[in-house]
Amino acid sequence: MKKTYLIIVLVVLLTFILSIAWADPVVKQLYYQKKTTLAPKTFDFRFSLWDAETGGGEVWFEEKELTLAGGTIKTYLGDAAPLDGVDFSSQLWVQVERIKKDGTPIAVGTS
Repeated sequence: MKKTYLIIVLVVLLTFILSIAWADPVVKQLYYQKKTTLAPKTFDFRFSLWDAETGGGEVWFEEKELTLAGGTIKTYLGDAAPLDGVDFSSQLWVQVERIKKDGTPIAVGTS
């Protein structure tokens, strides 16, 4: 009888350990790519996530310097500021702004 309980406990424990090992990884970064009309050179950008397409609330942002190749923005969102705390269970919109030398943001586009 004790042997049966021991086997059941070991099977449950092994199942628990394997389920953790096979679980999907936590998303820490999102790949972002967008074609623009910007010249291929280095710019400062501000990326943000919003909870509505217009008039919503900002839920996350990061700023970084990128060198564009062929006018296309290619980056990972979350590599400069972690995406921890962002609720991905609902739809979010990405806003991209180019930061001018004087600090003024200019919208590149939303998607």
